[in-house]
Amino acid sequence: MSNCCAFGCRNKYDKNTDRTFHRLPKDPTLRKQWIGRICRADWCLKESSVLCSDHFMAQSFIKPAIPGFFGLRRLKPDAVPTVF
Repeated sequence: MSNCCAFGCRNKYDKNTDRTFHRLPKDPTLRKQWIGRICRADWCLKESSVLCSDHFMAQSFIKPAIPGFFGLRRLKPDAVPTVF
């Protein structure tokens, strides 16, 4: 089960919602930006840590190749969480 790691966010995986969960990026610079925005001083990053799609603006996602097909939403490579 996936739980969002953002401070104060209680979202967890539910197959009945459109919410998606995204692992922190491997790029050190981008990862540092994500961690800074998560705002959790007492938090220990784990390999399984994820952030839910509620923390990203619509422009942060790649548009599906087939119009009208939603499928799995993917983040753009330079996406940074901005909604908290």
